[in-house]
Amino acid sequence: MRCTFFAAFAALALGCGSSETATEVRDSRAWQLERMEAVAPPSDAIVATVNDRSIFASCVRIQAEAHNLSREDALQECIDFELLASAAHEAGTQADPDVQSAAKQELVRTFIEARYSLRGPEDIPADLVKKLWDQVNVPRYNHPELRAIAFCRVPLTAQQGPKSPEYKAGLAFLEGVYEKLRDARDLEKDDLFERCWKPHYENAGVHELKLNTFKLNPKRGYMQAFRETVFGPQKPGMVVPPVYSQYGIDLMLITNLIPEKTSTFEEVEPELRAALFEIPVYESSRDAVFETWYAPFAKARTISTHPERIPVGAPVLADISVDDAPAPPRAPN
Repeated sequence: MRCTFFAAFAALALGCGSSETATEVRDSRAWQLERMEAVAPPSDAIVATVNDRSIFASCVRIQAEAHNLSREDALQECIDFELLASAAHEAGTQADPDVQSAAKQELVRTFIEARYSLRGPEDIPADLVKKLWDQVNVPRYNHPELRAIAFCRVPLTAQQGPKSPEYKAGLAFLEGVYEKLRDARDLEKDDLFERCWKPHYENAGVHELKLNTFKLNPKRGYMQAFRETVFGPQKPGMVVPPVYSQYGIDLMLITNLIPEKTSTFEEVEPELRAALFEIPVYESSRDAVFETWYAPFAKARTISTHPERIPVGAPVLADISVDDAPAPPRAPN
């Protein structure tokens, strides 16, 4: 299984361990769990001993905060835990492969949590934030006044010009809809669409009609045909007369005016950092940061593989070269 730091941070009790179950494979692991004395910095006071093993003040604090306990009750939880740990050790539980695997998982989780630097939006690398800014700067944070529209379009080819029957039928139909709505105010897209839906346009002899919404930018080159009509004094909730362009004939309803926006990178940097850290669509970017951090650990390695030992019926694995760097852990699906 491949797992990233996201899985390691998910919960203290969870990890990204192996799903191996064969006893002969699990017993061959070099990883062995040994009895270890608890270690804490000098500033962490010893508040109790159980069978010569120390219990530190940090344990009491963690339990008290986690379970909303008094200091006495939290200390008792730490003592109970240590008593059970001692009993498990005396019973030889540390030799169980599941215990060894869990210890290995916790070791990796703790190492990542202590060493990996991406803990919040402020830790996102500056070059990644700048890259996102370059991608979304103009459409999202810097743009002229925009007009949001809903439109009914009779699509026409280059050969279906003003003299074609398709053009004449389409123009007559859209002009009829315009006359019915021209004096109305505060219209919404459904008010337009319901008059352009089947069977209305088919009964008028129109071969095809497209309904959609769009944001019009007056600085776009293809907007020349729409600029005067759509970007005039009209207000939201009004239809404008049909317009002919290279796309066909459009009857448009202005649904919203989006004011001009001017922003600097410094103003929106916190928002960009939060997006990169939290929004699922940017998960691949976060994975790339983790893989960069992980890369040095993949360089010092000794790997040997024995594909011939894979049981018959197991999923077929691609050939693995001992010179190939292991893939960095990734989040499980």
